[in-house]
Amino acid sequence: MDDLGRALDSWMRQQDRWVPSAEIEARFGVGERKLRFDGDTPGLLSFNCISSSEGYKHIERATDAEFAAAYAHDIKPLKTRFFVIRQRRNHRRAFVNKRPDPHRPLPIATKGQGDFFA
Repeated sequence: MDDLGRALDSWMRQQDRWVPSAEIEARFGVGERKLRFDGDTPGLLSFNCISSSEGYKHIERATDAEFAAAYAHDIKPLKTRFFVIRQRRNHRRAFVNKRPDPHRPLPIATKGQGDFFA
């Protein structure tokens, strides 16, 4: 973490509220994309803060309910993507192994069919 990251982390740790991104951007002179993940590059707030529609909050200041809500929000698209990838792999295996009717569309996984990220 560079000096800006340390300063931002220290300041966010002192905030006992949701801080809007506009306030962080103005105070530290950074753009919103620098705060969040940009492709594969983590942002300044990616590891130590959670986000919501209200802004950002340091994980040390977040309640259990706030952290759980942020976690569920962040993990949901990953679960969906994982199930799609797994079903594509299984469909490929069926095709390669010449199982009956390999072109039959596979049903989309539903909640409860293996909650790997819980």
